[in-house]
Amino acid sequence: MPPDSGTPYEPSLYARGGYSLGDILHAARQGRSTGLVVIISITLLAVIFLALAKPQYTAEILITEKINNNDASAARSALSLIGGLAGGAGAAPTEFKLFGDLINSNALARVLDQKYGMVQVIFADQWDQHDHIWIKPTGPIATIKAGIKSLLNMPPWTPPDSRDLARYLVSNVHMISENVSFLTASSTYSLRYSNTNPQFAAYFLSLVNREADNILRQRHDAELQKNIQYLQRRLLQTTEVGYREALIQLVADQEKQLMMLRGDASYAAEVVDPAVAPKVPSFPNVKLTLILVLILGSFFSILSSIAHGLFWPSARPWSIKHLGKIWSRATVSRDQPAPRGQSPR
Repeated sequence: MPPDSGTPYEPSLYARGGYSLGDILHAARQGRSTGLVVIISITLLAVIFLALAKPQYTAEILITEKINNNDASAARSALSLIGGLAGGAGAAPTEFKLFGDLINSNALARVLDQKYGMVQVIFADQWDQHDHIWIKPTGPIATIKAGIKSLLNMPPWTPPDSRDLARYLVSNVHMISENVSFLTASSTYSLRYSNTNPQFAAYFLSLVNREADNILRQRHDAELQKNIQYLQRRLLQTTEVGYREALIQLVADQEKQLMMLRGDASYAAEVVDPAVAPKVPSFPNVKLTLILVLILGSFFSILSSIAHGLFWPSARPWSIKHLGKIWSRATVSRDQPAPRGQSPR
């Protein structure tokens, strides 16, 4: 049995048989002031975090595979049987698969930099807009980073280029599968990108989607032109009627694909829902933060209350009044002269 409220709580009285539920509840009551301090501290930390965190806005584009690209893949397979054509023999990845690989590639980064100067935009903190030069980072953090790189034999700082932009794409632009339709065997994917500027987030993600699609379109355009030229040369060299008819049909198919390719709105990835500037930040998540404060605050508050009551039962409650008394005693003892024969503390 735990002692009544008028008896000091000593854990040694219960060490022989362990702590009962009543002991733990009594300890929690004794240490409730400590629990209150803990939950207030966690709440204050959460408020400071929400106040100082820079809001991040996530733009999103829903895309799906362009269906008519299956016809282009089938045409490539037929042409590869003749030999010598672009693409060669063997199973090739779909255009949509290539699109997924391309959104984080050096090829896309080079296009974004050449057409839109995105290296200077993304790494604007290192670019002097007035003098049009790159600025080497300075300050204590930059010095520490440089020292760590030197110790690890890593290359020193160099001005950002398209390779740095490609690494930025890998870290910040993500393609995530949303759902699969079992009726059509097609999937919907989400392209996502986050930035502190919601308008730029939507703009940049739209550029990534459009330019990645255009790169594949231009590659296929060049491939079709090469195929047509090859087939026309073979046609001039062939006299067998059946073979000529097959070549003529292949030339017609390639020219049809070329015409459709140049007039299509999208090539590999069809946009289901375009990007718009988000109004609500995706980070920090206020609701999630409050839920975590409630869960973690309650857990650590109860834990600290029980620990205080079990292991420091004689300790006074934490309060502003109690801390004030401690400060007053320390001040008085410091100002009082030390007794004769003793050195002051």
